[in-house]
Amino acid sequence: HTIICERIGVDCSCFAVGPNDFATRTAAEKRIWLRAISNLKVKLKNKASDPSASDLRHYRDSVKEQVLSTRLEPSGRLPPS
Repeated sequence: HTIICERIGVDCSCFAVGPNDFATRTAAEKRIWLRAISNLKVKLKNKASDPSASDLRHYRDSVKEQVLSTRLEPSGRLPPS
């Protein structure tokens, strides 16, 4: 069992997976990583079959949507790059 630990703090962007510590740019990005890692653990634990090309496309689109939604300004537009 690999322990996933979210560091707690105001707008904290740190977490740990087993003995490894990670830092993201934002707390929102940390939530995306934790969700992805958690999903992988569930699939491995349940011995899920390999994902199809369609499954991978769906997963990637979902992650992309989450990333873009975390980058939106209050106006609903993406900040300047």
